[in-house]
Amino acid sequence: MADITVPLSRTYSEAGKTLTHLVFRSPRWQDFIDLGDIEEWQPIDAPGVTDPRMMLVRHHDVIARYAERCLKDPAGPADLAVLDLVDTMKVHGAIRDFFADARQSLKSPTNSSGGSEKGSTTSGG
Repeated sequence: MADITVPLSRTYSEAGKTLTHLVFRSPRWQDFIDLGDIEEWQPIDAPGVTDPRMMLVRHHDVIARYAERCLKDPAGPADLAVLDLVDTMKVHGAIRDFFADARQSLKSPTNSSGGSEKGSTTSGG
């Protein structure tokens, strides 16, 4: 997966250098093993409801740790602390995009008959 560049809404200079954009690398194996998923579906219990309902819970603290770990340019997570809310939300979206793109790539394309089994083959035989 390609890096994501987040253009900032303003120029920041609080950290002693000028920031106009941030670049994030894609999360890797060890990142996912250490930090886990950024969101999960959890059941909701409601009185009188027999069909279980689900609620998506987004883990903002985990998203923040991915942003700190995957920040390439500038190379210091302390630079994230000075961001205004609009730029914080852009960073949040960039990390979510990595996960959305990865999930999308896991979906196997279907052929014209609607079956997806033909896309799987065994190598070497």
